[in-house]
Amino acid sequence: MKTEYMKDIVQIFALFSAGGFFLYKLVTGYLITNLSISLECFRSPGKPDSEKDTLVTIVKFKKGDRGSLELHDAQVKYDMGEDTIEVPLLGLDRRSFLSETICKKDRKLINWGARSKSSPFIRLSPGEETEFSCSCLVPSGQLCQVEVAILGKRTNHSKVGQWRASKVIPANNEI
Repeated sequence: MKTEYMKDIVQIFALFSAGGFFLYKLVTGYLITNLSISLECFRSPGKPDSEKDTLVTIVKFKKGDRGSLELHDAQVKYDMGEDTIEVPLLGLDRRSFLSETICKKDRKLINWGARSKSSPFIRLSPGEETEFSCSCLVPSGQLCQVEVAILGKRTNHSKVGQWRASKVIPANNEI
């Protein structure tokens, strides 16, 4: 009888310890989707008679080791003082595909003109790295503030995460 009682006490202790461990992980953010983003911007002067520069923005994504992430939206905001332009990053959604048969083998071909209806979001798996970009015409000789915002969800979860980065691009690439 005494050994049965001790066994029950040890099992209860183990259950509370495991629960406490997972509660600790939850509170400290271990189960939060981890994603790192970095931002690069390149400014190129326009034609000699143009008053616009081309500003290219590259956003690099590095998925951490916990869970897959579905990318829902990613936009870059270019703020030139009185004028603001919002541009989506290129290639953020999954394209549909077509099938063709070659020598009795089924081959899939990207359909650039259609978004995938069954699985429209790009999914980043743990450890994956990729980059997306966009560009904008900005006034020559004017400072530009660049902000990027990313929205995504862990696969099969309801909470939406947001990641942001920003950079100030001086006029004529002067620093």
